[in-house]
Amino acid sequence: MNGTPATAHIVEVGGPVVRAATAGIFRLNEAVTVGAAGLLGEVLRLKGDEIVVQVFEDTTELKPGDPVQGSGRPLSVTLGPGLLGGIFDGLLRPLAGGEAAYIRPGLHRVPPRRFRFTLAAERGMHLAGGAVFGDARAGTGRPQPCLVPPGIAGEVVAIAAPGSYREGEVVCRLGTAGGEHGVALAHRWPVRTPRPIRRRLPGDAPLITGQRLMDSLFPIRRGAGRRNHGTLAAGRRIPAHAAARPGAGKSRPART
Repeated sequence: MNGTPATAHIVEVGGPVVRAATAGIFRLNEAVTVGAAGLLGEVLRLKGDEIVVQVFEDTTELKPGDPVQGSGRPLSVTLGPGLLGGIFDGLLRPLAGGEAAYIRPGLHRVPPRRFRFTLAAERGMHLAGGAVFGDARAGTGRPQPCLVPPGIAGEVVAIAAPGSYREGEVVCRLGTAGGEHGVALAHRWPVRTPRPIRRRLPGDAPLITGQRLMDSLFPIRRGAGRRNHGTLAAGRRIPAHAAARPGAGKSRPART
């Protein structure tokens, strides 16, 4: 998704949904900022010279005439070594470690963290998507592998020396058919695009929950998941709390 970002102006606000008029070109699932505070939103519908945007923050202060600024890019999140051990909202904005009790309106990205980088590749090696080119460690935490983003493959033409780097700094360069491509400790990924997988592991054993009704009539494969459908306050979480998993000869309640 490329092109010059377009601008629209709000026509109607209905809860988290905003309708805006534009003379520019927006794209489906494009990330946009709405209003003076730059609230994060996503284009859900295109209809003539109007767009429908879902805003992921409080829209109380929005009014007709406020700007909607396109980004020219799909709604994306940052994937990298800064995820493990953190607490985030649905858009991977950190909920812990901030100075305020609430997320500041319009907060899209946070300052990049620094990690100690160690090599796991060298010049001349051929790396493809998902390959490990190094490890990153924050403080005394465990080392986390740094992966080449999906869809990129090539020969390592340069790689940074071990040291401290921000997660957005390029530490490895791959020579691809389209030229050199820089790879950082973290990368952006569109939320609507599923992550590719090499293969799926077959399930060869059931998950014994300790609940005869579930194990006999609604068995669950180990490594899989299930949903409990029901109305509000119908007790959908009760089976999860009641289920037990064997470990070291003991049973303990499953966490939810």
